[in-house]
Amino acid sequence: MPVPGILGVVAAAAASVLAAVAGRPAGSVTAAAAFLLLVVWVLPYLRISAPINRQLTAAADAHETPANARSLQRDWDRIIVPRAVLQGLAVLALCVSLIS
Repeated sequence: MPVPGILGVVAAAAASVLAAVAGRPAGSVTAAAAFLLLVVWVLPYLRISAPINRQLTAAADAHETPANARSLQRDWDRIIVPRAVLQGLAVLALCVSLIS
């Protein structure tokens, strides 16, 4: 997983712990929700997106077009909206954590 994704998950966990230590239970709960949303985001990334990325990168490095390019694109398109929604909800939860 790319470094920004890893940092996001770690930062959400740290935000939850730090909010709890600071005595902000609402902030801790919403940051924990963001952490859980990002953990759920990792699952489709690792199972679907990362393998597609590897196949397309290998094909590009070899200056080839994959025989199953349309299928790869269809699978990518199928998963991108749920992944974006999960990340958007995580960002929203972190924003709520900041103001609560």
